[in-house]
Amino acid sequence: MSTLRLTIAATFGDVDAAAPTLVAEAAKRLSGERLACFEIAIVEALNNIVQHAYRDVPDASIGISIEQLPTALRVLLTDRGAAAPGETFSSASDAAPRAESGRGLSLILGCADELAYRSGPGGNELDLTFRSDAAHGR
Repeated sequence: MSTLRLTIAATFGDVDAAAPTLVAEAAKRLSGERLACFEIAIVEALNNIVQHAYRDVPDASIGISIEQLPTALRVLLTDRGAAAPGETFSSASDAAPRAESGRGLSLILGCADELAYRSGPGGNELDLTFRSDAAHGR
């Protein structure tokens, strides 16, 4: 098992710049629709950290870890920004089709096979698991 670790600045530009590296790492376990779903979820999660956890916070960073497990990818995103409100991950709803924002959380929940969120004095952790193609029977 291998693990990719990196830290990026909490900016939309750095999220865009990191996406190809993250997708290349995920491509070791995922392909096709599963890989596209991974990319959507990770980019949405990172953009949510930039937009919500670090709103108006300069010089902030996001930790990213992608662990290759035998039948899955485990992604851990860490930040020291504002915590998500208590019911955020259990009360996601579909946004209106023409809404400019609000669909990200639903996309993340729909794409990841498992999601866990923790927040404490040391910061926030979003833990996402994506089962490999083989684990999905593909």
